[in-house]
Amino acid sequence: MKTPRYSVAVCMAGVVLLANAVLALRGATAIQPWQSFILYTVAFAALYGFSLGTQANSGKSICGPGPIIIAGIVLRLLFMGYPLSDDVNRYAWEGVIQQQGTNPYVTAPIQMADTFANDPIFGGINHKAVSAIYPPVAMLVFRAVSSLRYSLWTYKWFFFVCDVLVLILLVPLIRHWRRPVHWLALYAWNPLVLLYGVGEGHLDVLYVIFLVAALLAFSHRRMAWAGFLLLGMAVMTKYLCIIFLPFLVTRDNRKHLVFFFVSLLAIIPFLAPGMTEGLSIFSSQMAYNDVIPRLLRHFFSGVSYTVSMIVVFALGYCLIWLFFQEHRYAGMLYAYVWCILCLPSVHVWYLMPLALLLVQAPNRAVLLLMTTAGLGFHVLHRQWYSGVWQESWWIWCSTYIPFALLLVRDWGSFRLPWQCRYPKPESIDILVPVHNEALHIISHMQSLQQAIDRLDSSCLRCRIYVVDGGSTDDTLALITSKAVEKCHSRLGRGTQLATGWAQSNADLVLMLHADSLLQPDALVHLIHVLEQHPGVGWGVLGHGYDASTRALNVIAWLNRIRFAVFGIAFGDQGIFFRRTVLAQSGGMPDIPLMEDVELSLRLAGDPRISLGGGLTVSARHWERGAKGIRALRIIGIVFLYLLCRRLGANIDGLAARLYAYYYDRKEPFLRSQHG
Repeated sequence: MKTPRYSVAVCMAGVVLLANAVLALRGATAIQPWQSFILYTVAFAALYGFSLGTQANSGKSICGPGPIIIAGIVLRLLFMGYPLSDDVNRYAWEGVIQQQGTNPYVTAPIQMADTFANDPIFGGINHKAVSAIYPPVAMLVFRAVSSLRYSLWTYKWFFFVCDVLVLILLVPLIRHWRRPVHWLALYAWNPLVLLYGVGEGHLDVLYVIFLVAALLAFSHRRMAWAGFLLLGMAVMTKYLCIIFLPFLVTRDNRKHLVFFFVSLLAIIPFLAPGMTEGLSIFSSQMAYNDVIPRLLRHFFSGVSYTVSMIVVFALGYCLIWLFFQEHRYAGMLYAYVWCILCLPSVHVWYLMPLALLLVQAPNRAVLLLMTTAGLGFHVLHRQWYSGVWQESWWIWCSTYIPFALLLVRDWGSFRLPWQCRYPKPESIDILVPVHNEALHIISHMQSLQQAIDRLDSSCLRCRIYVVDGGSTDDTLALITSKAVEKCHSRLGRGTQLATGWAQSNADLVLMLHADSLLQPDALVHLIHVLEQHPGVGWGVLGHGYDASTRALNVIAWLNRIRFAVFGIAFGDQGIFFRRTVLAQSGGMPDIPLMEDVELSLRLAGDPRISLGGGLTVSARHWERGAKGIRALRIIGIVFLYLLCRRLGANIDGLAARLYAYYYDRKEPFLRSQHG
């Protein structure tokens, strides 16, 4: 008997296939833009419903890869009759002149107008005064395809074969990623991929196949060299791919990085003075559908505009690169989106690689951006009938504003339909690392006991683990409750927490500092939230300081912003997590310092939540010296940890050196060898 979920999925599949088929058979979207956009939108909505909306919390595949690939091939065959983009004319022409010994990087089409005066392919080339802008591997592929037959249909079939190969290579990759196999439809049935891939025949299909082959090679440790080689081929097919490289370099595979540069040899046959002129003209004089550059042009011009654009892109990219260390595919997706937003000229087909990354890291905002990008049909409509290529403000706003709003709405969301649903926790362990906390431990333990007393003990087991790091005062002697397990560990908050983690076994773990006070209703509120939102994997209680000053209120506010935007929690915010979530992410980091940052990086793949408050934390650490200088020092240490970790440093040694530097500033970080 078929389940309702399966029946809904079948209906959604039928809608997406029918909408795509009608879109393919209607002809150019420029002729009837509104009707085409409606079909395009319906196809995307049904695709979302089939692949992600019906996923609920089962985590199982709706069907195997065979039906999805077969349907994808049929759709691509239907799009074989769709009108090609005039970009393909340039591909074919640049391929054929290479056979004649002409360098397309230094010879613009207009310079050979007499030779090709009667050539219809040449007549359809756009921007004839601009020489080649595509990378050398793309040029060599153009030469190979044109040598088979100087025909636009040759390119049509070539892109068809490339796209089908992408579907085939995606199957083992999806299985390696442990994603539901039916998510293959996010690429196979994607209206944008169909329309601008096989349909219009854009170059992006070619570098997508290099990219998916590279990712497949990287999934096997011994094939990392092939991954770098194929990624280099992708970059030399379209330069945008270079943004993926830093995410794929790891401490284990960086010795094979040399293979990436092998692809650069493809430039040798084309080396000549002025070979970058076409690319320079395209990047500096052409602007269309841009976002960040459009905003910056209101404030800067000339060299200052270029510099500001580079700085803005670099800052955003580096933040993404630093904070998405354990979940690199999500990082690659956001980095590519950021790159798109920073480009001076953005065409719809530039989004095609996102369809590939969505299979691993689903994102509703990106799917919405792909959908609203179809409003560009109206620009094509105007050009079709008037010959004028002109942007419209309403199209720009309708494309990017809904995307931005949904991106903010879904950032760290725990309500997305394809996410896991966890059972109600039946036990909770509270880990408290201590070291000479005799002045605070009694009030801290009293606050814990009050919060525990408000729980329904018949439904939830609660236990406290106090992990001592070698106290020389009466800290442990002052703890008399039988509900407390006393443990001993080496000094270092992260090391102590790792000891407590090893001793505990509850479904839910909460980490607290000994100088904090837990509010009476905090645990009740925590359990209630986890019952109401079973998709939450981890989060923070939230905190305020026992001294209410403007500076401390600002610091507490910045802590909330840091967690909400970057997903980095600090220990004094009261970090909690489900045991299964952390166990699947590598377990508790056994490091003396930066354990909260490391923990956040490991848990970043699961939905998080801040409860908005539940702890009152002592402001004693902020009473030493200027608060601003201390805050900047902490920020600097965190970023130093993130950077060194990203560059491949061993986290055990790195954390030990930072611990020595943080608690003994007489010894420079680079020379400290503690731990």
